[in-house]
Amino acid sequence: MKLFLSLLCAAAAVTAVADDYASTMYIKGAWGGGSWTWKEMTTIQDGVYSYRTTWASNTGFNTNTAASSSGALWFPKANIKGYDKNVITDGTEVTLVHSAASSTLSVSRTGYGMVVMLLSNNAPSIGDEITVDVYAKNINDDLSFTVTDPDGATVGTYSTYPFSFTVSQSGDYTLYATATDTNDGSTVDETLALTVSEPPVALDFDPTSDELRRCYHEDPATRDITFLFDCTIWGKSASSISSLYVRGSINGWRSSDDCKMIYDSTRNLYYVTVPYNTAKRPGNSGQPEYKFYLNGNYQSTYSGFPSDYIFRNADCNMIVIFAADDIDVIRANSEAANVIKQPSDFDLDTEEGQMEIANYRVVPGTKYLIRTYHPFKWSRTFSTEPYRMRYAAELAANDGVKSDIVLSGDETGSLTSYTVDGVTYQESIPEYYQTMINGGHVLYVGKGYSTPSYNEVYYNPTGDKLAYWINETVDFILSDTNAVPMTIHCRLGTDRTGVFCAILGALCGATWDEVVYDYELSNRLGTQEFRGGALLRYAFETMLGVTDISEVSDLSSAVADYFVNRGALTTGDIEALKVKLNGQETDHVTLSTADASQMPTKYYNLQGVRVALPAKGQLVIAVQGDKCFKVVY
Repeated sequence: MKLFLSLLCAAAAVTAVADDYASTMYIKGAWGGGSWTWKEMTTIQDGVYSYRTTWASNTGFNTNTAASSSGALWFPKANIKGYDKNVITDGTEVTLVHSAASSTLSVSRTGYGMVVMLLSNNAPSIGDEITVDVYAKNINDDLSFTVTDPDGATVGTYSTYPFSFTVSQSGDYTLYATATDTNDGSTVDETLALTVSEPPVALDFDPTSDELRRCYHEDPATRDITFLFDCTIWGKSASSISSLYVRGSINGWRSSDDCKMIYDSTRNLYYVTVPYNTAKRPGNSGQPEYKFYLNGNYQSTYSGFPSDYIFRNADCNMIVIFAADDIDVIRANSEAANVIKQPSDFDLDTEEGQMEIANYRVVPGTKYLIRTYHPFKWSRTFSTEPYRMRYAAELAANDGVKSDIVLSGDETGSLTSYTVDGVTYQESIPEYYQTMINGGHVLYVGKGYSTPSYNEVYYNPTGDKLAYWINETVDFILSDTNAVPMTIHCRLGTDRTGVFCAILGALCGATWDEVVYDYELSNRLGTQEFRGGALLRYAFETMLGVTDISEVSDLSSAVADYFVNRGALTTGDIEALKVKLNGQETDHVTLSTADASQMPTKYYNLQGVRVALPAKGQLVIAVQGDKCFKVVY
């Protein structure tokens, strides 16, 4: 017997009616191991929905208020409350319960265990009454409950449900549930913690009408940002709001405790203050981007929201503009982002136009590393998509590309078709690329470990993953089996490719102005997307631990020092990288026979290719630890 216990947040009180929840909820899964389809859930109560089914190797589920993937929530198995792979196996009859307010999905064996629903705030304040009810349980089980306060004292014991208790202090309350099998007397216990916060406090300043309309206040001294959700302006009743978060680039677009908004009853608004160092984290626009996440749903901007504070790319997120920012530049960027180009907007009769549509160009600081759009996997259904892949492949074949670095995983086994303007295209691997695959000259970065991701390269550049990926990439480049020229790409060739190329270019001698200029060239694609240089700046300043990247006098040395100190690269690796990708030469010396006998085992020819045993008199690069010499062997 296994007891599954999870918290589901519903209305503000057990008798309250939350009028902001959807009347229907849908769930999408691979039912019976078949194709992914949407199913309508049963409404248990306002904001809580269930669906009973048979478990069939499900990797996870989507939920949404409509049978559409747009705006849907994704719950991988690891994030489904109550999931236990040893108990819930293929063929198990299960009940799935979704709470819109707390954005959770729970699972239990149908007829076994239970789901406990908190019919009040799942993050209550002192003085709140909490009501607990049971949705499903084993018919043979008797249930009992004990609640203790943060000091461990018993608040109450209960043998029937629903039951209520009042929280009187801040800290973690604990709910103990015991299921007793009436047939054999066996028991199973489970616990849940409920954190109680201090009563919310009112704002210590009066927001201006402009701040309320644009939804934030910037502290003139600290530059901290206080986000503001005025219930009147947004047309919402405070009684209908059980949870409200700021989600955005500042927290990886998730509901984090430090971005949960507090209600100020005096002003009828919600607010949360975010420190500048967190609030400054930019999105694709180069500005901090965010949306309000109310009762488990993103909120579109209200009618009349000030246009300067929405970035006009495909996402149309709200943005923070700091007092020191140039609003004219931001307006121009927003206008440039709101563009979807047609094939006729590119001069495809010229190589320059073909390179532009394929996002194809040599990485600054190198001669033999080329960044590009993916040569055979489609990513957008714009009319330009077939041309992007066509020219990415043709240009690479014409340039004699010999090796490829892939930052978006191995997708050779998932070729599919796509339709653009009524014409269906079939993905296929170009001949030159198949030759590279056959020869083992394609690197799928992170394969078997972790494929590079947007959040890691931009927001966690000091983490172990990026160091590992750069080490793996440089090893591939320096391998004597992988010849240049090489291409490097993800899907669009903008984000992961942009950061990797900025790092590799800097290691090979490119300046900050050169790498950021190259990074922003991807905005010529015209896919209603935009990548502001401030996003790359944030990643580099975080990685190097500096406040202003433009004040770093020698970017190449700073980036090299970072990866050498991390143990990801040696100075010898970096010198050899310059030679292979850029043909850069260093001073050389002639070694005596005695010196030669002390030479390290790693040699490279002047093209940067490793040489197992140089010929006598051959001019080579010798690498010994962090030292690198050009020598006559």
